[in-house]
Amino acid sequence: MTRYEFSKQRRALATDSVIASAGVVGFVMIAANIAAGILGSDLIGGLFVWRDVAMVYGLAALPLAALTAVWLAYLPVPLISTILAVAGLVIGGLVAVWPASAMPSDMSPVARLAAAWAGMYAAVFIVSRGVAAWSWWRSRQANDDPPLEQSKTVPPGLLPVAIAAAVLVAIPWTYVAARTRDDLRRLEDLLAQSRLGEALELAVAAWQVDPQAQFDGRPLDRTVAELERTVTEIAARASAPLVAEDHPEPYLARARDLAILGQTTLALAALDAAPRGSDSPAVQLLRGTIHETRSQWAEGEAAYARARQLIGREMRTAQPVAGSSPPSEEIAAALTQSITGVAFCQRKAGNYEAAAETYAELLVLAPTADTHFLLAQFYEDAQATERAHQHVRQAMALDPARFGSRGELLLDKLRTRHFGCFRVGRGE
Repeated sequence: MTRYEFSKQRRALATDSVIASAGVVGFVMIAANIAAGILGSDLIGGLFVWRDVAMVYGLAALPLAALTAVWLAYLPVPLISTILAVAGLVIGGLVAVWPASAMPSDMSPVARLAAAWAGMYAAVFIVSRGVAAWSWWRSRQANDDPPLEQSKTVPPGLLPVAIAAAVLVAIPWTYVAARTRDDLRRLEDLLAQSRLGEALELAVAAWQVDPQAQFDGRPLDRTVAELERTVTEIAARASAPLVAEDHPEPYLARARDLAILGQTTLALAALDAAPRGSDSPAVQLLRGTIHETRSQWAEGEAAYARARQLIGREMRTAQPVAGSSPPSEEIAAALTQSITGVAFCQRKAGNYEAAAETYAELLVLAPTADTHFLLAQFYEDAQATERAHQHVRQAMALDPARFGSRGELLLDKLRTRHFGCFRVGRGE
């Protein structure tokens, strides 16, 4: 075999191996992402912050990395591609673990693109060398030269490279924007539930992913700073020594602070340490809320049901004559919270029949926009499109300021999931 033929053969093998290697690398990335998702490791830190963000950047960089590997196969000195692969592996790895907060905000998107491209090129190169070596060994064992195809010895043109570069830029940008919008909606929900510890963690992550993000009409970093101050104050209060008393209020206050910080195990321990006989609606409501945040639906339903039972007992004691006077706003709010908690836990546990009955009771007690929106979410989850549509429209009509945009999002989900429903599709 002449030197020219060997060079052509090496290039053909390089092209074939790069195509196969890019597929292998992409498959491994997706499989690793699914496995990490099962294990629950979403927040990975570093420059990419979130696991899914790292995967999207990696997959988006894969086409350009593969084309780069093919181009470098045509260099007269093969060692150059090896040096670049080692450098890409080192640089990509260092940049990927570099804290996003330590990176200038204007440089973080560019750094992510560069790190993704360098890391993917190194991965494709390493795998392609292994594939090429295996193919060469197989051909030598068969005493046969790999077939040469003239088309494969021509390097890719500029158009595929330009398209691959556009993919690398456009797909991560689109995904990060959508991810940030979703994170900010979750942040709003966490703040409404007073889960400040989780809210701070989410706000910091969202700000690191998109330093230009806005929340509540102002830069997100201001919200992060305010949350840090508030969480620090609550943490200092929760770490103060608790003097044992016969009254449950200090234990309830400690548990409430710990729950706000997201330290749910310690919060439950504080409730368990309360004096005997401190079985009150406030204690059970907090216990139910904690179990709910931990996705412990059976325990949460039991605590909320106990709170509802205690509230009913208090109402009967305060109103010996039926219909003598309406319950106070505080008792009515506690009763609404307990019924809402029972219904939500039943829904999340998959007991839709019981949840429907409980939500019906809640609607009689509190026919508000919040209740209608909860019912819309429940019926959407239960695939009852007509009822979900009716309740979301009612919530939007009663409180358009709060449920206008959220209602439209839910309606979009209904239209997408239930495309064949004529009434929903027409917005009637």
